Amino acid sequence: MALSPSKDISQTIPRSVQWSAILSGILGICSFVSLITYITSPDLQMEESGAVAPTGQLLLTAQFLCSAAQVFLMSPVAIWFYRLDQQRSLGVGRNRVVRHWTMLGLVALVAVGLLRLIAMVEVAISDILFMLPMGLVGAWLVAINWVNPMALPKWMRIWGAVAGAGLVGVGLNFIFNGGLAIFTEGPMSYGNNVQFHIGLGLFGFPGFALFATWSVLLGLRLLRLSRQQLH
Repeated sequence: MALSPSKDISQTIPRSVQWSAILSGILGICSFVSLITYITSPDLQMEESGAVAPTGQLLLTAQFLCSAAQVFLMSPVAIWFYRLDQQRSLGVGRNRVVRHWTMLGLVALVAVGLLRLIAMVEVAISDILFMLPMGLVGAWLVAINWVNPMALPKWMRIWGAVAGAGLVGVGLNFIFNGGLAIFTEGPMSYGNNVQFHIGLGLFGFPGFALFATWSVLLGLRLLRLSRQQLH
């Protein structure tokens, strides 16, 4: 059962959570745009020698940093969702299951951010390893839209659930479609794996894009709910 935006609930929404969600989404959009620009610009991509054009390297760096900042900024939102769920029930049935996912989602968000940063400075860490915990972030996203805290509108719940399903697909693609090869064949072994890239495109593009825009929409809704209580 969804909660209505009552005064008591809206007062539990820290302004930092509202803006964290918005900034997380904006940085996610920046990360997505940087990646698409790099992918669609052959002259900027890595050559066989391993060299990358300065503009291409700048885009990759921006994509890594924005992606890491995106999930770190979403962490306070995940904590708030967990605390809100504690207020909603005694932790039985469906809510207990979702609470476990919210805890796991927080851990997964931090893991994604750390793996994105570590891959920038440690060549032995593959730059796709973050996709494994990203699948758990997707499961968290599906879970919180299923419970529907703050009476999110149906279209927004569907938006978030589809984004979550896409991110779950990213994690499953990593496990079952060639990503695990980085542990035995080297951190860049996925480079020529066509099936891996097709799966990543099918799941990743909608997953990453919708997650970022859902974050912005969530932050704006939380801001509106708080302002409604001032009138």
